[in-house]
Amino acid sequence: MRLLTPVLLPLRALNEGEGSLGLPAALTAASASPSWPEVLRVFGVLLGLLGLLLVALHLARRFWVRPSPTSPLIQILATRYLAARQALLVVAVGQERFLLASSQDRVDFLTPLAISRPETPASPESAEGGT
Repeated sequence: MRLLTPVLLPLRALNEGEGSLGLPAALTAASASPSWPEVLRVFGVLLGLLGLLLVALHLARRFWVRPSPTSPLIQILATRYLAARQALLVVAVGQERFLLASSQDRVDFLTPLAISRPETPASPESAEGGT
């Protein structure tokens, strides 16, 4: 019985009209059901914090320094996926083009590519033979 004494004492206090933790029953009943002004105040604080979070996110998006999405010097012109995480890439660096192979853990240089320029059609005057 001595081992159960710490467990039975709080139960005896509840039976005698005291609330949890030895507080009078009137105090525990009031804290169990908050009044409307308290509920509104809690929701007001939560809405205020949510509003501050949204303003902070908006300002972070607007003023955060982001790297430019494309570099004028290096551009990926085409990508052909061969398998999961494996691809062939045509990359332009300045005026040169290269074929690269990309895998899960590395990128390999395959070959430089010749820049093919479309030939201009002959003018009608040169086709007539200069007459």
